[in-house]
Amino acid sequence: MKPTTIMMVSFGLIVVSHWANKEPTLSVKLIVEMVFVILVMGMMEGSENTSDIATLFAYLFLAATVLSKTGTVFFSALKKVTA
Repeated sequence: MKPTTIMMVSFGLIVVSHWANKEPTLSVKLIVEMVFVILVMGMMEGSENTSDIATLFAYLFLAATVLSKTGTVFFSALKKVTA
């Protein structure tokens, strides 16, 4: 999977978990961070030398998102919806 796709999934997880907990979903800070990281990942995946590094960073960010408070809250909200 491409690093930009992985990062979009990570940010989607953050936005959905904020929405599920009735927190503000998008702020200017989060949008700027998302755009910056997606641009950096896109530039890194375009080069043969840095493509593997970009994929590693993207998977690390996804793992950190899932294991953080955001991810655990998202999965607990998902369990409530499916139960």
